[in-house]
Amino acid sequence: MLQPRKVLAFAFWELRRVLNAISDDSWVEFRAMSLLVCTQMGLILNFLGITSILLKRSFIPTHGLGATLFIAFLAAAITALNYYGVQHKSRWKQFEGEFDGYSNSTKIVGCLVVIVLPIMTGAAMGWTAVTMARLSL
Repeated sequence: MLQPRKVLAFAFWELRRVLNAISDDSWVEFRAMSLLVCTQMGLILNFLGITSILLKRSFIPTHGLGATLFIAFLAAAITALNYYGVQHKSRWKQFEGEFDGYSNSTKIVGCLVVIVLPIMTGAAMGWTAVTMARLSL
């Protein structure tokens, strides 16, 4: 059975491994969490954008104070949930031994997913924004 906390912890663990391989510094956990938050925000905005396109009604504020508050609240909520789910009492470390025991193929697939998912999310956000602009939602 898929456990959301374990999936989040695995993504965080894998991002830390990738970022440690690139540059080993004290900001690795901050950068991994930041990338998780940005990717999750992008996925949520894509979901809302696609829903807006399908229902021909905008669910995302597009300008002014409403848009600023919406994005700020979304970022704060995702960050708080991620922090609690992964960082609080180092919960991701509960699974670290299990993650280290995963096969190399599982680790490679996990690495590819955490590298490709933010890129694909950004591309999807661009498509969604252009489509919403064409439909004037």
